[in-house]
Amino acid sequence: MKYHRKDIAESLEREIVAHKMAAGIRLPSAAALARQYSVSPKTADRALSRLARRNLIVRKRGSGNFVLDNHDPDGRVRVGFLWWSINEMCSEEFFNPSVIFFEKMKSLMAERFFNYDVFDEDCTKLSQPLNREKKYDVFVIPAGVILNDKDAFRSPDHVPILVIYGDNKYNFGPWHQVIYDFHPGFAAALEHCRQMKVNKFFLPFKDIDIVRAKCDALLECAEKLGFSPSVFHICPIPENISSTIFGGEYCAEYFLKHHLQDHLIFSVSDYFTYGMQKVFKRENLKYSVDYSLISYDNFYKYQDGNGDYFKVSSITHPLEEHAQAVVDMIEELVRKPGSDFFLTYTTCSKEFIVR
Repeated sequence: MKYHRKDIAESLEREIVAHKMAAGIRLPSAAALARQYSVSPKTADRALSRLARRNLIVRKRGSGNFVLDNHDPDGRVRVGFLWWSINEMCSEEFFNPSVIFFEKMKSLMAERFFNYDVFDEDCTKLSQPLNREKKYDVFVIPAGVILNDKDAFRSPDHVPILVIYGDNKYNFGPWHQVIYDFHPGFAAALEHCRQMKVNKFFLPFKDIDIVRAKCDALLECAEKLGFSPSVFHICPIPENISSTIFGGEYCAEYFLKHHLQDHLIFSVSDYFTYGMQKVFKRENLKYSVDYSLISYDNFYKYQDGNGDYFKVSSITHPLEEHAQAVVDMIEELVRKPGSDFFLTYTTCSKEFIVR
């Protein structure tokens, strides 16, 4: 069968009008439609333009083609988005990295015309079911919450789709996950160190899940690249130091007290970095002259060049990419309901910036 732009437009319109495609869902690109219907990209593009003229979709340059409200707010994807900000903040910089992810998520959900409510939680266990009014199709949840109280998101006759974000490993259960992979960034940084013939490392360590996960990933990469475990001088932070920033200050003082300047500091968190830099600045030490440091997270990327505490070689944490992956997953789940398997998307820290 030979398809014309009218045929393609009518086929998509039937799906939209029948609410098989909820408002806010991204349609295939003109190139994808051209392949699907064996037509030219120009024909597919004209089919999409036809839908846009009928106010059934909106076309956004650089983002895609999205289903409009279709005069039916109930047809939108309904998202309950849980988040909490990290309590620590670099006071001199007035900066909290979790806000970058939060703002990106809100922007993307608005762009896709999702109906969403934000629940700002400061604990890992919720006190009451959030879906008791059966309002939400999808819950987007920080890692840790669902593992403590999965019933908080359920009601007797409506179980929403659950998407966990911000973890570094897959946790089995009735949910989908978007997880981080720290390995590529660490591998790139260690490869750089090997080329520079660096063979001694100082590693701040605090026994909390995310730091442990990053340190494990770093050491796994080091082993694969042929570094001996003995080249890492691990500095455990005492349990009575709760703040990661204060932990960084403790490690910097330990580093100087034990004359470890021949070791490259490998900080798995910019909060460690921030604390260490405060001490080094107080002692009038200069980066790359009196000490060397590689940091994970790269706050400097978001500081418009003004973050003096973070002008160090660093691995970029994929905050925006992670938010994009979460929204893409929601879109896929809503477009293909009833799947008998659970999706896992992975976002990687890949970018290593040498300063």
